[in-house]
Amino acid sequence: MELLKNLENERIWNDSIVTTIEPLINFYEAENYHHDYYRNNTQKDYCSLVITPKIDKFKKIFRDYLK
Repeated sequence: MELLKNLENERIWNDSIVTTIEPLINFYEAENYHHDYYRNNTQKDYCSLVITPKIDKFKKIFRDYLK
């Protein structure tokens, strides 16, 4: 909750953050072939064309928060 308040105060976005954080009720672990999918498949089209640009954008916007 505090993280959302801090992000809201940073004014990174023009609109309010509408994300809610709720307790985890059910969790189903993915099959092993799904684990670390991106790390193991960075050259596949979906990863290179969709995921990598999103990660790059995230790193650029939040570089001050990343270690």
